[in-house]
Amino acid sequence: MPTIYNVSHITNILSSTIQRNILVQGEVEILTDGPSNAFYLINKSNKLRCFIPKGVMAPPLEQGQVVVIDGKITLFFSFSQYQITVSDIQVNGVNAKAFDVTEISNKISKLVAKKPELQNIRIQGKVLAVFSAAVSNWDLCDVGGPPELQIKCVRSGSISSPVQVGNNVCVRGNVSIYPSQSRYQIDVTGVDPITENSTEQCQCPGCAQCTSANHQCNRPREIANFESCARCLPRPPDELYELCPECYAMSPDHETKVADAVYAYFHELQVNGFSPYREYQIQFGARNGIADVVLADGNGSFAAIAECKGAGYVGHGIEQLKSYLSATDTRFGIFANTAEPKDWKFYENRGANCIPEIDLSKFKEGVGEGITTRERLRDEIRDLKGEITAGLENQKSELMDAVEQITQTEHNLTERTSDLTQQIETLENYKSELHKEIHRKLDNLLEEKMQKLERPLSDMKIELQKRGIKNWFKNLFSKENE
Repeated sequence: MPTIYNVSHITNILSSTIQRNILVQGEVEILTDGPSNAFYLINKSNKLRCFIPKGVMAPPLEQGQVVVIDGKITLFFSFSQYQITVSDIQVNGVNAKAFDVTEISNKISKLVAKKPELQNIRIQGKVLAVFSAAVSNWDLCDVGGPPELQIKCVRSGSISSPVQVGNNVCVRGNVSIYPSQSRYQIDVTGVDPITENSTEQCQCPGCAQCTSANHQCNRPREIANFESCARCLPRPPDELYELCPECYAMSPDHETKVADAVYAYFHELQVNGFSPYREYQIQFGARNGIADVVLADGNGSFAAIAECKGAGYVGHGIEQLKSYLSATDTRFGIFANTAEPKDWKFYENRGANCIPEIDLSKFKEGVGEGITTRERLRDEIRDLKGEITAGLENQKSELMDAVEQITQTEHNLTERTSDLTQQIETLENYKSELHKEIHRKLDNLLEEKMQKLERPLSDMKIELQKRGIKNWFKNLFSKENE
């Protein structure tokens, strides 16, 4: 018996197949009629849709600008497109490690082509819209499911009447990538109608949720030309899923609805100064992650972080939540894989990789205490900042006065030094003149003495000549004896 898929299940398989972190570069193409947080990255004839989630700081982009994008390959369900959920943008840069758009498109195409579950498949759904007169291009969504979750169907050439808006059909074909539109699609090989009046009975026991007395699968059990129903579809790959793919897409435990429930819960807490945000960027050293829901203030502080999964799925969600708590030093976290808060898991980050599970009441009390303490600490910091600022202003004023006094003293010393220099110069001049005067007076005195001695010396010379030396000395000594 061939396996019959639905759109949501194919989307889940495709998403898990292509999701991975990448680095890609190319030229920017601005959307003229799209959201402001989306744009295309182009290379040759290939396009890659890029989406900037809330909380990611992105520089302004211009048409034709070369950028390098860091992010994760995800799906844009509403338009059957694959895209890059951006975590970082480098403007006008070239990175040798980055792929170009063509390389990324080729890699995605190869991944899809190698996935057996995406080739030669049968998909049941409802025709949403037809885009060509030849009926070769239309959108398909789940029967009874949200129209936003859809997949593009493309067939070369026309087909018969079943493809009309509102018809339920079973499409045969292969999932492929259309790189010039950044689109994933079904290359249709055939289409079978689903008649609404079939009397065949399905023997599928269904999943536990489908068969419980409190839950009934809301999807129509249309059987017609194939032998299976919604309950027969393959289960998702993780054994912790509790719902079949049909119920998963329809139940309030779909991942997007879980995130909506957490967002509403954070909003109801009404924590002063903190607000809930979806898809918030978290920094992990040199790389970034995207938290599903956070309770954050305007300064980038978190009261709590939530990781959301769908339909009882766990996977690596708890480890991912704990990594967010450790990376941001956030005290509280929630892991949610159901829309009921009573079934969520609550965690407290106590540091040193100690993050035990706590109950809901302790979480609510702790978040309230944490916020109160944080607000009180913020007030204390503000008051302390005011005191420090006032003290610094006083010290600044005193320092300015001291600087002014020092400046004045320095000015006075400069003037005094100038006066002393002039006085020293005057004294040096006086000293020089005094020396000259002393030498002049000594010369005069010596001249005067010489003149006074000139006559006695002359007389003495004559006397010596007359009497001779001997008599002169004799006479000289006799006079001294007298």
